[in-house]
Amino acid sequence: MNIVRKIKKAFTPSRYKITYNQDGLITYHNNGFMLDPDFRKAEKAGAATGSWVSIHWRVHTILWAASHCKDIEGDFVECGTNKGGMQKPSVNTSVLKTSIKHFIYWIPLKVSMKPC
Repeated sequence: MNIVRKIKKAFTPSRYKITYNQDGLITYHNNGFMLDPDFRKAEKAGAATGSWVSIHWRVHTILWAASHCKDIEGDFVECGTNKGGMQKPSVNTSVLKTSIKHFIYWIPLKVSMKPC
């Protein structure tokens, strides 16, 4: 296949319907997490912090990872939290509300960087 055909193929609309197109991620596959009431509540809590807008996939990934780590020894730590936008959804899911883990937010002090 020559280069022109490859380019045309790459930009030709698919016969499949796009099911998710946000935050640099496009898929034709299952996006059922968007309909999960627990996810929606958690994502809404994170968005309410004002840290971000429309990054559902990242929030879903954080919740997925947290749910898989909930039974591992140790606590959850978020470094450079800004406003806690990623940690807030984690503590607002029913899966983690029953966890005995501590949620630690580390917010570094603002440092002024001056050129040498």
